[in-house]
Amino acid sequence: MEQLNQSVVNPMVKHLTELLQDISFGELRVPNFQRPYVWKPSDVISLFDSIYNGYPIGSLLFWETTQELNSFNKIGPFQVDLSNSHEKNYIIDGHQRLSTLYGVLQSKKNLSHQSLDKWTLCFDLDKSEFFFPSSTTVVPNFIWMDKVINTIDFLEESKRIQLQNPSNSDIYITRAQKLAQAIVTYKISITQIKKGNLTSAVEIFSRLNTKGMDMTPDQMLSALTYKEGVSGFKLADEIDSILEKLIVFNFSEIDRIFLFRAIIAAAKKDIYNVKLEDLARDKRIDLPLIVKSCQEAIIKSAEFLVNVLKVPSDKFLPYNLQFVFLSEFFFTNPSPTQAHIDQLQKWFWFTSYSGWFAGANSSKVSKGLDDLRSFARSDSFSPLSDADYLQETVEIPEKFDFRFARVKAFILFLSSLQPQPLGTEHFSSYNLLGDYGLKALHHVLPKELNAFANRMILGPLRTSFALNLLMDKSIEWDIKVLQSHAITREALGALYIGNYSLFLILRKSELFRLERKFVEGFNLVYRQTPIRSQNYKNQYDLFSTYD
Repeated sequence: MEQLNQSVVNPMVKHLTELLQDISFGELRVPNFQRPYVWKPSDVISLFDSIYNGYPIGSLLFWETTQELNSFNKIGPFQVDLSNSHEKNYIIDGHQRLSTLYGVLQSKKNLSHQSLDKWTLCFDLDKSEFFFPSSTTVVPNFIWMDKVINTIDFLEESKRIQLQNPSNSDIYITRAQKLAQAIVTYKISITQIKKGNLTSAVEIFSRLNTKGMDMTPDQMLSALTYKEGVSGFKLADEIDSILEKLIVFNFSEIDRIFLFRAIIAAAKKDIYNVKLEDLARDKRIDLPLIVKSCQEAIIKSAEFLVNVLKVPSDKFLPYNLQFVFLSEFFFTNPSPTQAHIDQLQKWFWFTSYSGWFAGANSSKVSKGLDDLRSFARSDSFSPLSDADYLQETVEIPEKFDFRFARVKAFILFLSSLQPQPLGTEHFSSYNLLGDYGLKALHHVLPKELNAFANRMILGPLRTSFALNLLMDKSIEWDIKVLQSHAITREALGALYIGNYSLFLILRKSELFRLERKFVEGFNLVYRQTPIRSQNYKNQYDLFSTYD
């Protein structure tokens, strides 16, 4: 706390071009505890679009000190000289934004064109929008963004535009000047910290609680536990490594905050309210050892989801917190019995169908983690508390909206039916969902009706082809094929006579029957709105001649 009190915090505003100059002179640096550059092209375009329109891009946080920290010697595609400056200003928050601005706006005349694609941004003078050029892009009226802030480069670009577009050159040059003016005059808010130490700087950052920051909680903890000259442990790098290991399970796109929470849970801290500065100071916590064991637990969680529960990817996980809970289970018990595994499956389906995690507050999550730990230590203990038993299932929404956890649970149920191909192709519903995501879920009837009873896992077949097959009376369908798609003989008969409304009603009824059977034994009461014959009739009058 003494170091925190010694720190001096000054808010200020600087021109964007001043910050770029500070980077070039080696005065503004990126310390090694920061993550490498990870922004996508869409992030870059969004940043420049905000600047062009004069919108704020969030405050930056710097720490000025005479202390020497190992820093990146490359920002964007450029090598930076770190030997000249006595006063060092370290970027605590804003690395991704500043690297983007520096990498895109600095002249690349003296660089080879290898690996410059992600830094080569252009501005379309017709549409007034940013884009990344490609070998197939044909945009005659544009300006390179690395020609905007240097006067000589901008004049050369203006001449090129004038020669290539003599009839519209005045309009285009005026638009280019507007762009250059927006960039050159743009100001960025900065919180400048002086004195103190790195820990105090990061603690100040954590207390600001400002939205739009680049630094994630794991990066903050990396900074708080950073030791100069000590190679090895850096939490942000460890989470990056875990995400790479999850690629083989199709779980590498899970938000890193949930891996961070899994580690916090393993440290027996509140995953929502942990104070990072206290965690960093706690000598009783061996963070590298916890992360090593937690990494193994995270991998086992992915294996369990994929191999036992048949969840094809992180996109189909109903609640990301389920991953945190599973990780804590395998952290507590790396070698569970079959009784554990059986109960854990029931726990997964119970929490998926009951909406247990929906709106769960900190105390409920903490209690749930404690219950799961107790269960992990003794297979005679339930992973659920007594209050959780005999809950009703959440109703599946009529509209097929993939953002709902209940819809994801329904898709997993559909996949559990092991739908068989309608044509001659062969497929696995699990592999299709993993490879194609929602594209593996086809509309049987016109897609304007976005109802769950109108969705089937079909593979690469075009929807109209699948419908034509189903309506082909010359095909003697194997009842097992129809059952694997929850289509009864009566529903098929409705298709034969062109009564699509009745088909959906009958298939919906069959889906309810099968799903009710599926959730039996999960301590759930199946709840669904009774089917009414008018549910689809009015909507389907428009499609009675569909082919």
